[in-house]
Amino acid sequence: MFARTLDEHRQAAEALLTPMVAALDTRPQLASVHDAEAFDRVLVRPVTALVPVPTFDNSQMDGYAVFAEDLAGASADQPVSLPIGVTTAAGDAPVAHVRGTASPVMTGSAIPVGADAIVPVEGTVSQEFPRLVRVGEGEPTGDVTFAAPVKAGTFVRRRAEDIEVGTTVLRAGIWADPESHWGGSSRRRDEGRGAPPTARTALHHGR
Repeated sequence: MFARTLDEHRQAAEALLTPMVAALDTRPQLASVHDAEAFDRVLVRPVTALVPVPTFDNSQMDGYAVFAEDLAGASADQPVSLPIGVTTAAGDAPVAHVRGTASPVMTGSAIPVGADAIVPVEGTVSQEFPRLVRVGEGEPTGDVTFAAPVKAGTFVRRRAEDIEVGTTVLRAGIWADPESHWGGSSRRRDEGRGAPPTARTALHHGR
């Protein structure tokens, strides 16, 4: 029956593995890669934001963009009605807000220039939108009534509120995996360091 000691077995394994390991190129390889190619690499330098997140002031709610002072005196006993302005949907370019009006906005849409607060549609007396008119669809009509004031900044998500330009979003030395690889649009594509795929082998030590 064939048998060998533990030391003999170790020596035999080393004799098999030593040339395999010596043949591997384990030097780090630097490469500038796109997002899809960055997986399973190690970042050489921090990844920083090229653009802010969000990129513009936008609404957190479906509702009306207003100038907060226009509703300063609104109450259940003395509601304030404002003419309805042009509607801004998500993806529309920002429009100019006319003071003394209420501009309908959708969640994620740009805040009309000049407005400083959002009143959710549920926060109006009617609690629903009438027929809305976007730019190029004609002149908006009708009024909307408010029974409470609103503070400036309410439901406004400011530009760069989450991430400012230059902010480190991925630090050097981490693996670029799905957990760290989020929303590449605001991030700078940078160099990743990674060794080539490593050969693998299995040693059976059964009796």
